[in-house]
Amino acid sequence: MLQQYWAEEFGPTGTLNGGIYADKSYWVCTETIDEWATQNYPIDLTVYNKMGGFSNGYVPLFIVIGFQKKVYWASGTSDFRAVLRQAINDMPTSGIYLQDFIPTQKMDLGSTVVIDLDNIFKSADGAYPIATTIVSNSNPSSVTTTLNGNLLTLKASTFAVGNSTIQLRGTDGNSSTITTEFVVSVWNPNSPAGIIENFEDGTMTTPPITWTLTTDVKPVSNWATSTTLPYEGTRSAQSGVIKEGCFCTMTATVNFPTVGKVRFWVKTSTQPTYDRLEFYLNGWRMQRWSGETPWTQVTYDITNIGNNTIEFTYLKYDDGISGGSDKVWVDYVEFFNQSVSLPPQLDVPANITTSVVSSNVYINWDNSANATGYKVYSSPNPYAVKPWSTFVNVTASEYTYTPTATKMFFYIVATNGTKESSNSIIVK
Repeated sequence: MLQQYWAEEFGPTGTLNGGIYADKSYWVCTETIDEWATQNYPIDLTVYNKMGGFSNGYVPLFIVIGFQKKVYWASGTSDFRAVLRQAINDMPTSGIYLQDFIPTQKMDLGSTVVIDLDNIFKSADGAYPIATTIVSNSNPSSVTTTLNGNLLTLKASTFAVGNSTIQLRGTDGNSSTITTEFVVSVWNPNSPAGIIENFEDGTMTTPPITWTLTTDVKPVSNWATSTTLPYEGTRSAQSGVIKEGCFCTMTATVNFPTVGKVRFWVKTSTQPTYDRLEFYLNGWRMQRWSGETPWTQVTYDITNIGNNTIEFTYLKYDDGISGGSDKVWVDYVEFFNQSVSLPPQLDVPANITTSVVSSNVYINWDNSANATGYKVYSSPNPYAVKPWSTFVNVTASEYTYTPTATKMFFYIVATNGTKESSNSIIVK
């Protein structure tokens, strides 16, 4: 019956609804997993496993795979047409769009990965061919990128571990553009010391650093990645929602073949003194923070050769009082052994001020340690995807803007060769 419904309205010669939904979908048999694998549409087989029942207890009579593998489903035949129409309506109808996303790439030192970009950018208007370009590579010392047609080649350094954000741009035949980005993590599988954990992959339990999470809160609320005000990139580690007198902890064990260092950033927004973030190294409490603490960098020497355990614990005092956001954050944790030199840390431009004199806008900020220059980004839209397309390079911690629009927003990045700091706050 469902196949008949599909043929009448959605098949190649469907006539119901004036034929507006005809020939815009595939019919896929869902009787057995073997039949799924032989269909003419690239079905994600993990979806099939959901046929045993969804979270609300219903077993779906059918499921529809829509744009970017979004799942639409219902448990009765009366909804089939409505669900399939919704799936088709959600598809892009004009311009260039992202057909698929590139997942985080985890690479060993010296390895090579080739990614086929053919299904990343698509044109709803049929405005082909689509030209793909590499917009930026935030850490070319760890990974290099080359593009040959639709094949993107990533080559990991043979010695420099670290993380890099790669941004790509697709441009269709009508000059419509769209960008996407993904993270590459280069690490040494034989010696974890020398890696950077910036939580950009969105998990706490994937290599190169696997965190053990513990808490005494019921139901469990523990550390997790968060997009709330990260120090670097788009994510940081954020404490769970815990009760008075409780704790949540994230712990990692890293092997150091030589003496080395651990360096990281912390931020707190808690009740002063009593609710606090504590850092432990091999079971010894080294430091703690509470109250409103801005992003602060901390470095400790590793003198024990072999396995070393680091621990971040958020504790709440049992006094019935909370403060701030009642959360703490950790970001950009770096592990270096003696054979790996610590790269200079570029401070984020701070204390940015603006003033208007004779119609010109003067922007000033504090000098950033180790910076040899700055990029001043501008956009009339503060919510535009970063990095903004318009920027100027300056060598001093000041910039003069002659208005070309009634409203303009700015942020600043410190630079030193190919290395860049995180983005400053946005000013108007």
